[in-house]
Amino acid sequence: MRPALDKLSLLQSRQGRAHRLRTHPLLFGERPRGGHIQHRLINLSVRVDLDSPEMTAMAELLVVVDMQNGFLREGNLASDRCLAVLPAVRREVDEALAAGHQVLFTADTHEIDDAEFAVFPEHCVRGTREADLVDELLPLLARDEVLLLRKRRYSALFETEMEGHLHRFGIDSVRICGVCTDICVLHTTADLRNRDFPVTVAVQATGTFDGPGHPADAVQEFAVRHLRRVLGASLDYG
Repeated sequence: MRPALDKLSLLQSRQGRAHRLRTHPLLFGERPRGGHIQHRLINLSVRVDLDSPEMTAMAELLVVVDMQNGFLREGNLASDRCLAVLPAVRREVDEALAAGHQVLFTADTHEIDDAEFAVFPEHCVRGTREADLVDELLPLLARDEVLLLRKRRYSALFETEMEGHLHRFGIDSVRICGVCTDICVLHTTADLRNRDFPVTVAVQATGTFDGPGHPADAVQEFAVRHLRRVLGASLDYG
């Protein structure tokens, strides 16, 4: 089951983002004069009906994080534990599409000399099979409701077009799944929450790898607790 967000939370989320847009200098005429920044202020008065169809019909985006060959099937970071969540991820995608929601797949994609390889072994290099989505998900990219977003860091909002997509589709809330829970799922959720988007984590459709100094069960438990208690994300174990 997908937990419903109450109308007041939705209104507060929309008002917060509307305030940032109203005062954004690039949108409302920031002009340097004498070395100072001057803003043209616009007073907007909005009357909102909480029971209107626009308020009750939320636009949800499903973000599917890094379900790629390089994390599931081949390469230095491939993990059977990450592969094990693929059926649950596919169910999330099928349910989102059936409900008429947009789906965004992220794909970790690096240049051959990426600085991240000082932290993690080389993986998901542009143009290799590791950088591709797994075969079970790849055909979904042909659908109009599905987007592919390549990223080079943990967060899908770092130097990408994701924020533009959120506004383009009028997204009110985000549901997230994929791998790894403690890295790219967590950092993407953090950046969404910093922008006041309600986020629901589909816990059964997330996973992380097991390795020296990285016990998967303990790390998964820590990450899920952090997502809820620190970032304020909702958890769905369905």
